[in-house]
Amino acid sequence: ANLAGQTNMGRKPPSLTMVGEPTISQPKTGGATRTPCGTRYTLTSSNPNGKLAVCLHGSGMGSFSWADLAQNLEAEGYRVLRYDMMGCGSSLPPPDSKDGGTGKYDPMSHVYELRGLLQYLKLDHTPIDLIAHSTGAAIATLYADTYPFYVQNMVMLAPSGMSRDPVHVRASRRVLPGRARSRMEHTQEEEWRQSFCGKGDEEAKRAEQFVGKMKEIRQGNPWSFEAAFQAKMQFDSLKGMNQVARRVGGRPNRRVLVMWGDQDRTESASNIKSWRKALRKGEAKHLKGRG
Repeated sequence: ANLAGQTNMGRKPPSLTMVGEPTISQPKTGGATRTPCGTRYTLTSSNPNGKLAVCLHGSGMGSFSWADLAQNLEAEGYRVLRYDMMGCGSSLPPPDSKDGGTGKYDPMSHVYELRGLLQYLKLDHTPIDLIAHSTGAAIATLYADTYPFYVQNMVMLAPSGMSRDPVHVRASRRVLPGRARSRMEHTQEEEWRQSFCGKGDEEAKRAEQFVGKMKEIRQGNPWSFEAAFQAKMQFDSLKGMNQVARRVGGRPNRRVLVMWGDQDRTESASNIKSWRKALRKGEAKHLKGRG
């Protein structure tokens, strides 16, 4: 995906149209609801005047991955908004996903999805802190570039968007999407387990819980695999992301923290060098023994 000319400060998101209601299992966690466009979200209510933190999950995952952090932030006085991105978790696919089409999963469509959610909640002029992982971190960076006045601080965990995979590897994903899709179908459970690099019974238990939740999502939402696949295809390497990150990290009075684990097998820890260089004033932490 090429970001040149796509970001524009204050640009109004396009209007969204509801697609036909699909058969998607309803979330089992309490407090979650959906917008008219089908975005499933949870907004904590115990701190109505607290600072707002918005959590963006990683590729093909869901807002469930932020549940523990949301509780901790709420205890610190934050309001926390977490949501399932288009086609993920219990959210509907993109509005134009119909007649067997995949819809638009491009980077800026994700930016407008978040903006539309904040507008729906009447929080679009509220200062926010963004906490994001992987693909979500790339989206958060694009959002902060597009709507710079509303983003105060950012914490990004293993952000996507500056892949250092060999050119021929990235090209093969696009030239042979069928092969890439098939490989992902056969390896996704292994990749879920690889998200946990620690040892011991507790870590193994966490891994099994995560894998079980992801299987539940895949079974309950027929679009969730397509959302994960499109994210992998479109967010690995974004042309112009270096320039976007420079603008985002160079904005005065904004703190940006990037964290990477050296055991991360999805987003290479070596990429932190690219992000550190691009963010300039941002802080980067390399966590040893973490995934």
